Amino acid sequence: MLHIKKVSLLTLIASFVILFSCKKEDKESVIQLVSEFPYEKRLEGSWKLKAVEYDSEIPDFTGSGSPTRVSGSGVSVNGKINFQRNPNLMDYNFAFIAMVDLTGTGFPLPIPIDFEGSGEWTTTSDQSKVILTDGETEFIFDVLVNEEDIQVLETTISQDFQGILSLEVDVVLTFDKVN
Repeated sequence: MLHIKKVSLLTLIASFVILFSCKKEDKESVIQLVSEFPYEKRLEGSWKLKAVEYDSEIPDFTGSGSPTRVSGSGVSVNGKINFQRNPNLMDYNFAFIAMVDLTGTGFPLPIPIDFEGSGEWTTTSDQSKVILTDGETEFIFDVLVNEEDIQVLETTISQDFQGILSLEVDVVLTFDKVN
C-alpha cells in the first residue's frame, strides 16, 4: 500500500514537471514569434499603392434633390507611402481617377483624386490604427489588413476641387511592399 502511494506521488510530480515545462517552452516560442515582427517593423519601408476603393456623396447643386452617392474602384491608380522609424516619419502621395456617372446616362465622368502629405506617425496599442500628424492635422488610417507584404488601410480624405467644391471621400487603400 505504501509502495502504491509513493508511485502515485512520483507519477503526480512527474506529470506536473512535464506539464509546466511544456507550457514554459510554448510561451517562450510564442513571445519570440510576436516580438520578431512587431507592427511598426512591418510598416517600415516603402509601399506601392495597388488599388483604391472610394465612397462619397456629391451634393445636388440645383437644390431640388438629395446628394448623389458615388463609389467604386479607382482607375489609373498611382502612389506610394513611406514609413521610417526612429524617428517615426511618414510621407505619402496617392492619385487615382474616380469614374462618376452623375447623370445616370451610363457615361461616367473621370474625376481625378489626389492627395499627399508627410509628418510623424504612430500606431495605437492594439495595432488597429496608424495615426499621422501632418502639421496641425491628424489623419487616422484604420488597419484592415496587416501582413508583411500587404497593408490595407482605410481613411477619409478631403478633396478640394479648385475651390468650387470640397468633398469628404472615404478610401480603402491597398499597398504592396516595395522594400
